[in-house]
Amino acid sequence: MNAKTTTGAAAGASKRITVLSGGEETAKRIENHLRNGGHAVRTQWLDDLDSLRGQLKRDPPDMILAGDGVTGLIPPDVIALRNELAPDVPILLMSAHRPAPAEIVTALLAGAADFVSYGDNKHLQHLERACLRELKNLDLQRELRRSRIRLAEFESRTARILEGSSEAVAQVQEGILVQVNKAFAGLLGHADASALQGVPLMDITAVDFQPQAKQLLKRFSQGKLPEGTESELQLLSQDGTEITLQARLARSQLDGEPALDIQVRGESPAAAPAAAASLQASGRLDLFNAMSEYKAGAAPAALLLLRIDEFNVLEDTLGFRDAEEIVVQFMQLMRSRAPKEDQVFRFSTAEFAWLVMKLPATGGLSAMAESVRREVAGQTYQSKRRETHLKVSIAGHPFVKDTAPSDMVTATVHELRKLSAQGGNRIGLVTPPQPAAAKEAAAASGDHALAAQIKRAIEENRLKLSYQSIASLEGDNRQHFDVLVRMVDDSGKELSGGDFIPAAEKFGLVQHIDRWVVARALKVLAKREGAAESSELFVHVSESTLKDAEAFIAWIREQLKARALKPDELVVSVHEKTLALQVGKAQVLAKGLAPLHIHLRINHWGSSNLSRELVEKIPVRYVRFEPAFTQSFNEPARQKRMNELMEIAKQRGLKTICSHVEDANVMARLWQMGINYIQGHHIHEPEVVLLSTDLPR
Repeated sequence: MNAKTTTGAAAGASKRITVLSGGEETAKRIENHLRNGGHAVRTQWLDDLDSLRGQLKRDPPDMILAGDGVTGLIPPDVIALRNELAPDVPILLMSAHRPAPAEIVTALLAGAADFVSYGDNKHLQHLERACLRELKNLDLQRELRRSRIRLAEFESRTARILEGSSEAVAQVQEGILVQVNKAFAGLLGHADASALQGVPLMDITAVDFQPQAKQLLKRFSQGKLPEGTESELQLLSQDGTEITLQARLARSQLDGEPALDIQVRGESPAAAPAAAASLQASGRLDLFNAMSEYKAGAAPAALLLLRIDEFNVLEDTLGFRDAEEIVVQFMQLMRSRAPKEDQVFRFSTAEFAWLVMKLPATGGLSAMAESVRREVAGQTYQSKRRETHLKVSIAGHPFVKDTAPSDMVTATVHELRKLSAQGGNRIGLVTPPQPAAAKEAAAASGDHALAAQIKRAIEENRLKLSYQSIASLEGDNRQHFDVLVRMVDDSGKELSGGDFIPAAEKFGLVQHIDRWVVARALKVLAKREGAAESSELFVHVSESTLKDAEAFIAWIREQLKARALKPDELVVSVHEKTLALQVGKAQVLAKGLAPLHIHLRINHWGSSNLSRELVEKIPVRYVRFEPAFTQSFNEPARQKRMNELMEIAKQRGLKTICSHVEDANVMARLWQMGINYIQGHHIHEPEVVLLSTDLPR
């Protein structure tokens, strides 16, 4: 491996460049030049527009180099195809000759990023700089798009949180209300929050309080008051009534300009002490903390949530102060109704949570909720100026130890608000699913759906191979590749083997995948016939295929009638733990594959206590160490075990492979130990390659 290429590949993620030209040598020459310059790139050679169309649909590259020598190639057609399927991907037109200024202008007007030449080293240097420029622009463009999406999501989420918050919040910029949520508007008697947007803050401030308010805001904006300063505000409601509220001031930004957030408590200073006195705890955090504490010990029997129906109408009718007095009386009723061991919390302005420790002997949670509903409806609530009656909606949830408090509360709140929206004065109980059974059912349903996708992918040829290079540490010039399988699901998303192989094993589909991979690998090797560089492919097979070794051998013999394998072209890989369970079948497989010039490799060698016995009983050519040996390379116990296995491998003449090599220091030490081959992202990333491009160069 070229040292500069290794350094470049380690520096960042590889870029994929598709070279559309009449000869593969052009692609190899460009890749060699870029890699020798230390750039982590991979080229894929295509020779017609149909292949390019298929690639752009499946997995667009990072750049396209379209050159001469392709039969029927018209640059505008390439650009039109790119515009249709992958508009972000830059295109460079290229030619062996130096383009004239008029040709460059024509290319730019057509939509190409540049017109370059690969005729000699100087031209290749220009091509290199143009590629780097466009790849950098592509990265910036993608990052800008991601940033815009994140910004839009953040702004949308912030707006939703602000709008749905039970805390009254207003945002002020240059003395003007620019953002007001429903809770803030409701405090002032406005049904529509937009009615306050654009209104000067002083217009809703009591006249006598305006000088004090101006001084407060001035000192806060100048940094003379700390973040989170709390102060009393005297505001005007829609009908001109003065309302005294506690507010917290916070600094923020809006469209890059400084702004002020005013967060107003829901109750007036006079009402707050009475409310606090009526509860053992208040607020959502206290509720969640209490539920978490109970989960560790004696759990409550149930969670009960109550909502005063049509509370906004009550506020409009009585005014905010009187409505809050009614709420205080309601909370006092709940407190007197609840046994000492129970806890009651104020969940929001008109919603309350009740942790019930013990249910009635008869009727359970439903009977208790109905009793509370009737008691609330039968009371008369008296403020200083008015009296009224209340209706409540009640939702209950049996306490489940295996369910997170947040999940219980969320499900119950949704049920409660649904009941209230349907007219209120109703009771609803949430039936929690059995957690284990629900998980098993969901998993089974997901596996069935995935199995159906796998069947369709096999039928529709939506499986594809990826290759990871295996680099030699002993001067072997042949190409060695680990063959991995991927699947394009029904939505077009590419899945790695780990995402779908377990489901394939569960539903008996993995043998079909094994045979598809082997058949595809044989096609690749056949197409490589006569290539200057010979290749050896390592294909993985499952326990199901190993159990049916005789049938697998017979199937391979049929596949090889069209073209017999040459020595050192194909290796079958099996996990060590799988071999340990099927030693007899492994011996049958090795014996049947040997005449076909197919070797065996043990994967995850050293992962069991039978590593020595397996290589003594089964004729294998290669062993690939358990990844943990490389990942924990500096642990003394790992090194000792690895040295023991290396002695076994040397005694039996086995070729050794280490995967997950991620830095040069480990690579050097493996070479000193006598490891024959290495692989990992430091060496080469797995790459998906179209059949028309054969193997990575």
